Amino acid sequence: MFSNNIILMKTRLPYLTLYLIIVYFSSVISAFGSLPPFMDNGIHLCGYGEGQTDHRRYARSLAFLNTGTPRTVRLVYFLPSDRQPRQGIEEKMDALIKDVREFYADQMENYGYGRKTFRIETNHEGKARVHRVNGQFTDTYYYDNDALSRVWREIHSQFDTSQNIYLAVVDVGNEQIGDAAGIATAIGDWGGIAAIPASGNFFNAPLAAHELGHTFGLDHDFRSPKFIMSYGPWGWGSTTRLSECSAKWLEIQRYFNLGIQLRPWNLPTIELSSPRTYAAGAKRASIQLRVDDYEGLRQVLLFGSHYNVIACREFTGEQNSLVEIDYDGEYNVRGFASFPDRSVHPMRARVVDTDGNVSDTSFYLFPETLQSLTKISGDNQPPGLPNTALPVPLSVELRNLNDGSPYEGVWVSFTVTAGGGRLSETQALTDDYGRAVTVFTLGP
Repeated sequence: MFSNNIILMKTRLPYLTLYLIIVYFSSVISAFGSLPPFMDNGIHLCGYGEGQTDHRRYARSLAFLNTGTPRTVRLVYFLPSDRQPRQGIEEKMDALIKDVREFYADQMENYGYGRKTFRIETNHEGKARVHRVNGQFTDTYYYDNDALSRVWREIHSQFDTSQNIYLAVVDVGNEQIGDAAGIATAIGDWGGIAAIPASGNFFNAPLAAHELGHTFGLDHDFRSPKFIMSYGPWGWGSTTRLSECSAKWLEIQRYFNLGIQLRPWNLPTIELSSPRTYAAGAKRASIQLRVDDYEGLRQVLLFGSHYNVIACREFTGEQNSLVEIDYDGEYNVRGFASFPDRSVHPMRARVVDTDGNVSDTSFYLFPETLQSLTKISGDNQPPGLPNTALPVPLSVELRNLNDGSPYEGVWVSFTVTAGGGRLSETQALTDDYGRAVTVFTLGP
């Protein structure tokens, strides 16, 4: 049975009745996001790690870690094992972080929030304290595209990265972080790490402000090239600024407002109220979001591909609202991408309450007649023995309804909704023929 791009597959067996609901999605964004386009020299401007890093793999005792004062930005000078310390680096890092701190204070004051900014760790002389971490490997080991993870693992082994944000200045010979100028990610609810090189054109305060912005919860915002969360111009100037939306978020962000406490047991709610499909050939879509919070609403944001800000709506403490957004495209690093430029639109929406608690929802918009998902094999198989795989894989095919061509590289999700058993793959990419496959093993 095919309806609204969902297939219901039913296999009758003596041990169970199995229902597999198969839903297709467009290609997903990796844990560190799809990196933005290259500069002329082949370097990405920023690699932003949207989402929370899973650091459960790195089990260790907190008793042996350097914890510091929670909700503080701390500086790390990271030095590969075969490099000599850079002369004067601590003074340069002190000047850089204080420039960044003043930028945020100036911007918050301009928007009427006072000189709110983040706290930095200082020594008895009032200078930024710089922690040195000696890398376990030589310089070229940290050139890899996985550079942030490699640096982060070593910092994480010495510091409690779940309670503070760390700006790592990495002294590598290629003067970049992997294939990016800088990179950042959030860690849990309270921590984060941003990394920039220790020398070259990318050791500068605007880039540090941009990457730290990500750790504070700010996403890329290309609606104006003057925004610090866009890609330029890379340099301080009278026009470089936070967006009003970013400033409103930072006003209640936990690093800018130390009195704020999270209440994860009672988060705001957000859900899509409008259809996920739109008429083929449409040039825009109306998106409706239902938001609620008994403490009061503050913001609703809509994001497009690569988590770029599309729209921002402000509130003054209302407990519920139906937010309507006329979506006709998005601004990205290349400029404006109009609605018809894409056939499938990955979207994410976020609601923020007056205490800084956040909830997100993700969804896709797609044309009503764009794709057809068809069962190929695996339905109505004969009974089998418990704990054995069915002989015929479960296979579906995804094609364009307009011309019949297969869709390659689209994620298909397989879910067991009744009975027992397990799937070899809960998500599979369609191949050159538009087919995605999984194998079902019967339950006990």
